[in-house]
Amino acid sequence: MRTAILLSLFVILSAPDFARDPLPAQEVARFIAAAEEMAARPDLPSIHAPGQLPALAAAAPDVLDHHGFNAQRWRVIGQRILAAYQMERRGGAPLDAAKAATRLAADRSLTPEQRSEMMALVRLQRTDLAVLAAETEKDRAAVVPFMTKLDLLMQP
Repeated sequence: MRTAILLSLFVILSAPDFARDPLPAQEVARFIAAAEEMAARPDLPSIHAPGQLPALAAAAPDVLDHHGFNAQRWRVIGQRILAAYQMERRGGAPLDAAKAATRLAADRSLTPEQRSEMMALVRLQRTDLAVLAAETEKDRAAVVPFMTKLDLLMQP
């Protein structure tokens, strides 16, 4: 659950990058091909962890170049694909901030400071999630044919 919240927050913080044209299926295929090539390299971090897109871009510029990406385009396209992937995994429902707050309040594995910080972030994201859900809905159609490959990439 914390991973879903962190991924949502990571994507929301990049909301200006979401004003865009429809996501082409060829772009998704190129992103996946690059991510699979990176996943085969043991020296690189896994893409499934939120926030790894910039680290992967910095660690493997040769792979990005080979697949027609620069670091900025990789990050923007990757965020869009990962957001659409998460939305599709949740059946199209955006992360429910109220339910997330309830779960966080009940999560005894968090310290009071962590819980307080996470609750503050959940409160901040409520409005942003509605905008993100509308934008991400447009990308889901491009991502759906690649769900099996994305599932494999997202495994820890």
